[in-house]
Amino acid sequence: IPELEKPWHGFGNSLDDYMTSETAMREAGLDWKVKEKELFFDGVDAKSHLELDFDPDWKRVSSHKALVRDSDNRVLGVMGNKYNVLQNIEAFDFTDNLVAEGELKYVTAGSVKDGQVVFMVAKIMSDPLEIVPGDIAEKYVLFVNSHDGSFSVTVKFVATLVVCWNTLVAALGEKRRALKVKHTRNMKKRMEEGKKILGLANEKYANMKRVAQEMARIKMSKKEFNDFAYELVVPDNRSMDDLTNAQNRSLENLNYLYVAGPGQEIEGREGTVWGAHNAVTAWTSHVRESKHERIRYTLMGQGDAINEKAEKLLLKQYQIAA
Repeated sequence: IPELEKPWHGFGNSLDDYMTSETAMREAGLDWKVKEKELFFDGVDAKSHLELDFDPDWKRVSSHKALVRDSDNRVLGVMGNKYNVLQNIEAFDFTDNLVAEGELKYVTAGSVKDGQVVFMVAKIMSDPLEIVPGDIAEKYVLFVNSHDGSFSVTVKFVATLVVCWNTLVAALGEKRRALKVKHTRNMKKRMEEGKKILGLANEKYANMKRVAQEMARIKMSKKEFNDFAYELVVPDNRSMDDLTNAQNRSLENLNYLYVAGPGQEIEGREGTVWGAHNAVTAWTSHVRESKHERIRYTLMGQGDAINEKAEKLLLKQYQIAA
């Protein structure tokens, strides 16, 4: 098991006392602009297999455009002509008023996929969640925007358990773990959107605490955990003899984390459904291998999907209301 990393997994630049998203983006080196460029293709390229010397016949692609970073001319994405570019310095400004009022604090900003996806993290400054004595979860809001079409402006509520740095995303509904934000030029509407997001965050974090505390009250035997982990890792219910090396390694890691992972000795985690939940989030947050950046995997990709599946399995098995 590797040494545990702090939240955001080493990605992003730490921010300190930046009161606007624009200054935060600038401090993080993300104040570059995205320029729209026309696309062209070589109309005689199909003849190149003849190995003859043809002059190119450039034809414009009228339906699409390239999105290019002005600092190095890197193409970040190719989008349809109706796509509206949202610059980094304006993508997250709908919460600036909440930072000014002390309700949020910008803590980290960065990018993944070499700038195609940009993110910023704000801490909610109200009291953290205490699941059980000694098990504290800090509350954050993750803002994401992309220049390759993979995300519109997206908000996720991400709790970080202080004792182990596990990260878990709060569910927004039965099938939703992210909130899409419609960008508007109207400042009043943007401020209203920020207030709405903070109100929703407080509501969802209260529900997260209720569910976690109910999990902490339910005992879970080692056999029950083994069955749960098997269903999580082996979706086709193949026999133990037919497991892949990766599946065997995953089950071994989950079993270790359930018994001896950081924080699992806390009363309310040890031998409980909440402990099982944390074994999975420790696995996805720190251990399970991924070809993507850890923050992208854990909060924006397959790691979050695994956490969601694990939570649904546990809620169903122990009849806990979501």
